[in-house]
Amino acid sequence: MDNIKLLYFASAREVRGVKEEEVSLSCLSSKEPKAVFQYLEREHPDMKDILESAAIAINEEYVDLQDPDEQQILKPGDKVAIIPPISGG
Repeated sequence: MDNIKLLYFASAREVRGVKEEEVSLSCLSSKEPKAVFQYLEREHPDMKDILESAAIAINEEYVDLQDPDEQQILKPGDKVAIIPPISGG
C-alpha cells in the first residue's frame, strides 16, 4: 500500500468530522508535503480557511512549507498531522 495517514486536530477535526484517515500517495499531485494541503483544498474546500494558517507535521516533526530548502518527501506509512492554530487564555 502507498498510503499516508492524515491526522486532524482542533478545528480541522471539527470540519472534517474525523480524527484521522488514510490517503493514497497517488491521490496527491506530488510527494512533497505541500501536496497534502493542495489535496485537502481540492477534496474538502471547506478546509481552505483552516489550511491557510495550519501547521503540518510529518511523523511528529514540524515542516516549514515556506522554506525553499525543505526537502522532505512523503513515504508510505507516514503520519501527517494537520494542526490549526489554537487560541486559549
